[in-house]
Amino acid sequence: MPAIGLYRNKMKDILKKKTNSSSLKFSEESSSLIHSNSLGDESHWFPECSVCDEKLPAPEMVSINGDLMSSKSKAQPLQSGVQCCKINGTEADCRNCSLTTIPSTLSPNITVLLLGHNLLTDASISGGAFKRYPRLTLLSLSSNLITSLADDAFEGLPLLRCLCLQYNNIKMDEGLNSSLTFQPLAQSLVYLRLNGINKNTTHVNLMYPSYAIGFLSNLKYLYMDGIPLVRFENPQKKLPKLTHLGLAGFWYGNCNLTGLQSRAFEFNTLTHLDISDCNLKGSFVNRSALENLQSLQNLTISNNYALGIQNVGHLMYSQRNNKNLKVLTMQRINPRFSPCIVIYKSTLENFKNTGLEEIYAMDNKIETIERGALKLLPKTLKLLNLTNNKIIFGDYFKDLGKMKGLTSLILDGSYKSYGFPYKYPTNVLNNCAGHSSSVRETVAPEGDEDSYIKSIPVPPNLMELSMYGNEMMYSLNNMTFSKNNNLKTANLRLNVFQYLDGPIKGLEKLEILKMDLCLIKKISCEFFEYFLSLKFLSLNQNQLSETLDADENGCIFQNLTQLIYMDLSLNDLYHLHPLSFKNLVNLKYLNVSQNRIQRVNFSLTHMMNLEILDLQKNQIQSLSPETRFEIDKIREGGAPLLVNLSYNPISCNCDNLSFLEWLSETALADFDFNGAHYYCSMEKQPEGYRETIGQLRRQCIKQEALFGVVISATMIAVLAIVAVLAYRFRWTLRYWYHAARLKFQPVISPEQFEFDVFVSYSDKDDFVEEELIPRLQDEFNFRVMMHGLCFPAGGHITDSIHTAVTTSRKTLVVITKNMLRSHWCNYELMV
Repeated sequence: MPAIGLYRNKMKDILKKKTNSSSLKFSEESSSLIHSNSLGDESHWFPECSVCDEKLPAPEMVSINGDLMSSKSKAQPLQSGVQCCKINGTEADCRNCSLTTIPSTLSPNITVLLLGHNLLTDASISGGAFKRYPRLTLLSLSSNLITSLADDAFEGLPLLRCLCLQYNNIKMDEGLNSSLTFQPLAQSLVYLRLNGINKNTTHVNLMYPSYAIGFLSNLKYLYMDGIPLVRFENPQKKLPKLTHLGLAGFWYGNCNLTGLQSRAFEFNTLTHLDISDCNLKGSFVNRSALENLQSLQNLTISNNYALGIQNVGHLMYSQRNNKNLKVLTMQRINPRFSPCIVIYKSTLENFKNTGLEEIYAMDNKIETIERGALKLLPKTLKLLNLTNNKIIFGDYFKDLGKMKGLTSLILDGSYKSYGFPYKYPTNVLNNCAGHSSSVRETVAPEGDEDSYIKSIPVPPNLMELSMYGNEMMYSLNNMTFSKNNNLKTANLRLNVFQYLDGPIKGLEKLEILKMDLCLIKKISCEFFEYFLSLKFLSLNQNQLSETLDADENGCIFQNLTQLIYMDLSLNDLYHLHPLSFKNLVNLKYLNVSQNRIQRVNFSLTHMMNLEILDLQKNQIQSLSPETRFEIDKIREGGAPLLVNLSYNPISCNCDNLSFLEWLSETALADFDFNGAHYYCSMEKQPEGYRETIGQLRRQCIKQEALFGVVISATMIAVLAIVAVLAYRFRWTLRYWYHAARLKFQPVISPEQFEFDVFVSYSDKDDFVEEELIPRLQDEFNFRVMMHGLCFPAGGHITDSIHTAVTTSRKTLVVITKNMLRSHWCNYELMV
């Protein structure tokens, strides 16, 4: 397996084993709960028939909330002939085959038959056309040319559970309503799609086929087009098992409900209702519209941007005491450019006695919430998703502490772009005109002590907080959160927190903190002081180079002793100190990739649990012997440490041969190392170092021999030169030697000299011995040391000369031609 692939798999395994705590999930975007899609999405209702969940082929450009958007993809090119059917066991896929009749050559034992996107007509499916396949459990006829259904269309299918008729041209009129087409499926059919069959949902003769589908006593999942201002009746209380009703438009069908009459749906067994994309208008919604649906568990009203969030409270009147209701999805129910969107107490008045556990209210441009409104949310509420709104800081934050059941709060910003509007919005100030007095009441009077922030309220059972891309721009100074909170995960990515000064108190139980892409420049030593339980810290794509370069003592992260995962990638780091990660004894994953690091100086010896060290895409040429020793020590301790040095300019020369051998044979053994994405700097060679190491070993041996020869020759030459120079300047050297000796001898007083004068002369000058010496002795009474005559026998002449000079108070040099020709006389003169 390639090295990088193994590296990724190993990293995933480590992230799964980080902790036994169920709240700790190290995914790319935080937990699935925070970023889950709307649970009301009808395509997930019945997986057994999921092959029918194709989307409606809509026009090339459609309007969504005032924007023009390009929609569905083009249909696949048609193939021709029954031979294009693909058989997989008992499943036959004959889609896009240009069929005009039902295939008759397939095995009678098939259980799934897909005939979508063909040219089938009413005649093609009449007269018991499917009797040959009595074991069918799923039949798809979507996207054909069918306009009506004969009474005998589905005869001979006693086991059929899933029938998909969407995207044909079958009108929901009296003809369909009075037909007996579904009667043969009375005991078997569970799932029926009749959506996307009425392009003009405003036709006056349209009606819901209550009678036709009334035979289906086991039907649970029903998808249809929504007809404007028409009650979906069930006068004879048929469809006793119907639990899921989907009338959604746009992607799934054609829905133009416009409004909802009183008791609009007469199915008291419904648990899931999807009326999203149905052009609902708030003024046409009766507050008793859902009165019959007291078994409702999941309500989806998304993409009705003319509904208005204030009218949701009106719609919820008929569900005000429904303890069965668990999920409400109301994404994008306000026009995109509407200002002054406020959640008032009157909006949530009908929520307090429901059993709601999850509310999804994304993309509604909500700006603020009236003080006290949050208290009206049911105590059962566990998840509140307000992604892509315009939530501003306000005194309603004080109510957060009262939401005792809340475990997940999502306040993410938008990470999607919109197309430029094709028309101007209208009546944009309507929302600002109403409830103005209520808004004024939320402003605290000057000097109100209660308006000062002493601690930030946190719902006591909140475990997950996400504020991804919320456009917050703060310096995080001294902050305190309410005591006894249970917050485990905080996702603050894509905001602007340039200065993390701290300290931050009250988050002692926080385990996951994500602050990527926050433009962080400075982190003080006090910021993480109270994050005692933190296990996952992601700070990638910030600007931490200067603050970490200044942190010589490693005080920034020193209190994070429980940390398991740290990501500092893409921070333009160029230098980390030996103590940068001190006290991180539980660290298993350290990512400092994609920076400008040249040398790995930080200590690893205390990280005995380290399993992944990611150094890829830096400027590292080698690892020092000390760092290699630390890595080997960790591996010997039992931790399966993997080091990723890919995409670094590794130096491939003799000086770095030992590192290359270590890299290939030791550090990456678990990768079955093949050198994927490992390169040599300034050298063209294939990925990996196997071949390079072999070449270097041969080259370095030759270079060592040559180096030895050169060194030896150089030493010999130097010694020869020294010898020649010593001989050439031997007298000078001797003089320097004796001068140095004389310098370090103690000064002799005149009384201590043995002789008064030392006479230096040539033996050939007889007058010295015959005339000069006697006169010095007789007339001046000098004690004379004579050259040669008074030197001790057996001593070296140089020592004798030196002794004569040092034991005589004066030296008398008789300079003659003979004296200058004498070698030893010249030496005496120099001394």
